[in-house]
Amino acid sequence: MIEFEAIDGQFAAFLQKLAGGSDPVLQSAAALVSLKTREGHTCVELNSGLDQDCLLSPDCPENPAQWIDALANSPVVGAPGEYRPLILDQAGRLYLHRYYEDQALTAKKILEWSVPDPAYTDQDRLAQELDRLFTPLPNSETDWQKAAAATAVLRKFSVISGGPGTGKTTIAARIIRLLLSLADGRAPSIAITAPTGKAAARLLESLGKELSRLGVPPGMEDAIPKRAKTIHRLMGARFNSSQFIHNADNPINADILIVDEASMVELSLMARLLEALPDHGKLILLGDKDQLASVGPGSVMGDICSGPGSQAFSPEWARVLAKAAGQAIPSENGLAPIADGIVHLVKNYRFAKDSGIGELADCVVRGDAAGAAASLESGGEIIYEPVNNPRTLPALLEEPLREGFLPFITAKNPAQALEAFGGFRVLCGVRQGPWGMNSANSLVEDIFARDGLILLRNYPWYEKRPVVVNRNDAEMNLFNGDHGVYMDGKAAFPGLQEELRHYARSMLPAHDTAFAMTVHKSQGSEFESVLLILPGENSPVLTRELLYTAVTRTRSRLRIVGAMPSIKKAVLSPTRRPSGLQDALWKTE
Repeated sequence: MIEFEAIDGQFAAFLQKLAGGSDPVLQSAAALVSLKTREGHTCVELNSGLDQDCLLSPDCPENPAQWIDALANSPVVGAPGEYRPLILDQAGRLYLHRYYEDQALTAKKILEWSVPDPAYTDQDRLAQELDRLFTPLPNSETDWQKAAAATAVLRKFSVISGGPGTGKTTIAARIIRLLLSLADGRAPSIAITAPTGKAAARLLESLGKELSRLGVPPGMEDAIPKRAKTIHRLMGARFNSSQFIHNADNPINADILIVDEASMVELSLMARLLEALPDHGKLILLGDKDQLASVGPGSVMGDICSGPGSQAFSPEWARVLAKAAGQAIPSENGLAPIADGIVHLVKNYRFAKDSGIGELADCVVRGDAAGAAASLESGGEIIYEPVNNPRTLPALLEEPLREGFLPFITAKNPAQALEAFGGFRVLCGVRQGPWGMNSANSLVEDIFARDGLILLRNYPWYEKRPVVVNRNDAEMNLFNGDHGVYMDGKAAFPGLQEELRHYARSMLPAHDTAFAMTVHKSQGSEFESVLLILPGENSPVLTRELLYTAVTRTRSRLRIVGAMPSIKKAVLSPTRRPSGLQDALWKTE
């Protein structure tokens, strides 16, 4: 059942007024586009048929072709390239104007950059450097890490997709090492970024460790990135504005840009980022195509990686890549140019083949509900608590919550507290209700208040309150997803280096208590141990991507609380966000 909100009706009424008449098709279509945009879609596919629940008037036709004809004749609906509030493309997709334009710009830029990089053409030298960095795999197995590194060097635009533990940040460090080795003394400017401060800090730390181990070519030490910025910070977000300092007229000052956690980047932000790249630059996206899509509209990483067939390259590019990587590379005729820049990492170095967590994640991605259920029952590093009644949660979870958060609660200073906070987290599929984040946060507070370890008399600003930022505030240098702790009258947040940043609580943008957080909010973060609370099977949030994202937030231990029907429903419910980006990127004519 589709549930419109007041803003959807108001938008529809506004367009009706703008069109100068009463049109039931326009009214329903406008309200539906508004609703779907709030749900993360960039368009409505009219040709897929429309549920009667979405019609605001009984006078609306049932035939999609009649909808399309009626909208095409509306003065507020335009064709691609026209300046109208709504855009209707040739495939029968209806967009808000801004999202069609963002989609068109994103596709145009990616396709323009889906070419070899003229700055890196010495394949023989690249092959030598690759052989120094990569040890041959046994049994003539294709080393996709090596292929990914070669692809990133040789292409202007590349995408490296893989789950946690497949070595994306290890590869990023080796790519930087390769680029510096091939620079002939002319150090390129390299910038690294991620959607959240937490992800950016983790990327910088991982790259630093790996580059220290690999070593840096003489004279290139200053070219190693010393700072990692959030995308908003890198772009120069303007206070209370959707515009950025860096744009097509004022490009980012970087020859090479590496973006981690690219699946979190929504369509509009990706469009602005691509627009702000210098013409001579190189863009490398790292991410996991199987994770939840961005909170905002679009599924850019998924659309980029959604080509037909298995991992393959054009015959011409496969020969180039085979020469550089020194190994056989699969090829396929008739692929779009973007295919030559995409590599999927499949070998997991974190979880062994018999690891319960690795096996569960694999079953979820493949849509194997029976296999996922068997993984949950296998024991080991996974504890499964079958719960149908949320009223049993407080008694069931008291000891796991106490054990998980005790190192954080007993930390002596903010630095220790923030370090301990990464060891354990509660993840919830929803915010509200007995299965939700707010209830879980209250439960943790009650436990430690009874233990005398936190005092709630100054609620919500008690000592050791963990907080997570919900809204970007460029002026405060605080961004959505940043985590901090309230101690000694200030909220302390980690910087991107060793220092802490302290804020008066009145200075914080919108935020939540963060003992528990939604799975969406956990993207870009990893924890030593995770406790996942899933809602009942009727919840619309139960999707394959949500469960996979939650399962892969842990490095070593996972406890799942919920009913088996909820888990099976999630495994069997892949998310689909309609857009025209996939078609635009993968067209072959």
